[in-house]
Amino acid sequence: MLRVARVLRRLVLLLGLLLLCYIPVSLVSQASLIVWFPKSGLDLWIEHGAVMGNWRALDHDPLMAGPLEIGGMWWEIRSSTTLERLAQSALPSLERKSPRTVHVQLPLWLLAALCLAWPVTSFILHRRRHKRGFPVELASEAPKVRQEPEPRATPWVGGRDLSPKP
Repeated sequence: MLRVARVLRRLVLLLGLLLLCYIPVSLVSQASLIVWFPKSGLDLWIEHGAVMGNWRALDHDPLMAGPLEIGGMWWEIRSSTTLERLAQSALPSLERKSPRTVHVQLPLWLLAALCLAWPVTSFILHRRRHKRGFPVELASEAPKVRQEPEPRATPWVGGRDLSPKP
């Protein structure tokens, strides 16, 4: 179970980093994917710093041969993003375009933050649990140790040393 969690955590970290790196690319380009399911279709595209998608219910079945078909996939360079469009795509949204179509918009920064939250938090907790070094106690919490003076080999009388002088 730990290996699966470790691999999953690394994959999610990689996905989060890829999403962060793709934000500037998405401002000047568009990547699209169309997938057909039985009696429905999904259009996904990334542009203006957001992932957008339309889920459509269809009257007819676009699939005659199998359960899933990729209708098209493309990537193209577009004109630069305007500030107005960038501001619109900065926040998530969910709206019904028609009775049979739902439009979803998720900003890339939000998806990247969600993907990076678990790996980064677990990395920080792992570092705190496995610190290097030795435990240090506060002086007020340390046990009291009474220091005994070393025994002297020379006799003392009245605070004077009576040992023979060379």
